[in-house]
Amino acid sequence: MQPKSSMQKRGFSLTELLVAVMISSILVTLTVSVYTLVRKSMTVDQAKADISQNARITVDRLSRELRQTPQIVTTLPLNAADTSVTQPGEIEFEDGHANDLTYRRYYRNGTTLQLQVKEYYFAASPSTRVRWNEVNGSGNLPLSAVISTQDIAEFVSGLVFYGSEVVQMEVTTTDGANQTFKIQTSIQGRN
Repeated sequence: MQPKSSMQKRGFSLTELLVAVMISSILVTLTVSVYTLVRKSMTVDQAKADISQNARITVDRLSRELRQTPQIVTTLPLNAADTSVTQPGEIEFEDGHANDLTYRRYYRNGTTLQLQVKEYYFAASPSTRVRWNEVNGSGNLPLSAVISTQDIAEFVSGLVFYGSEVVQMEVTTTDGANQTFKIQTSIQGRN
């Protein structure tokens, strides 16, 4: 038989247990805080990437198409300070790639950038496409019809166009909270 003192098993005291629980709680709290901070940072970075990508899509597409257009329909201010012409916030131009005389109109619907493909015609001959500013024998301008509409980009909160020979374009995208991205470019047409 062993002596009584060696048979007793020693456990944790209440103080040791409380210290262990407190240290564990601090570690868990720190781990959760770091995880939450990293997750929030990733969400903000993703939002920034989304709005900048949408601005780049808008600028790339419009720049490419405006460089090819034979004619811009929309009346644009001469410069950013020109108040003689209201800033349209949209642009319509003849499609430089199509052989069938269609027009493209880019505009915002809320914060979605949309594209309308349009045609112009006279009531007497609806199957014959004409230029947007053509006048018939009675002195009337043509009617227009929308051929198709499609969404191009999201989060577009602003579109600004101005200039004559060189079109200046500003695109602003916003995620709705506090992230905003603005991009500007100059577009020289082919004509």
